[in-house]
Amino acid sequence: ESVFQILAQNKQGMQALKRSVKKAVEKIASDAPTAQPTSDIITLYVQAAGSKKEFEEALRALAKAAGLDPSSAAVLSIPGLLKSSGRVLEKAHLKYKGNIAKVLDLVRGMVVVTDMAEAARLLDCLCLLPGVSIVRIKDRVSFASNGGWRDIMVNIMVNNHICEIQIVFGIML
Repeated sequence: ESVFQILAQNKQGMQALKRSVKKAVEKIASDAPTAQPTSDIITLYVQAAGSKKEFEEALRALAKAAGLDPSSAAVLSIPGLLKSSGRVLEKAHLKYKGNIAKVLDLVRGMVVVTDMAEAARLLDCLCLLPGVSIVRIKDRVSFASNGGWRDIMVNIMVNNHICEIQIVFGIML
């Protein structure tokens, strides 16, 4: 029995998560950006640095709104630094034909949930969080990554910069 099969045994939680993902996807504006506003790496890092504090505040507010403890390292993981420039260039080259503007996770954070229902609640709260606009969702619960990873990845706009929230299941870490 796989870890995901254990998580998916809660049919109500699974259905709640599917509804929440659908609702969040419906909140994405038809003109939502699919790339950063610049492909200049220096400008990109300036924008990322300018959005990091507000992103962290939004992530903590989201965890709190969902009934999670935002001060717990077991719940929130926010890297202290932006994604390294070497990794950004590598990712742009390997995945996006060198287009740096397509790298959407210079500013990122992870929220660890215990089950599908908690993930659904977190997504529902994200949809209601003031000042946050969702620009993309990858539902890797319903559609696993090539490596079998299951999570929900949400990109949000903060100060004209796209940031990434990963909603992951503690049992998979």
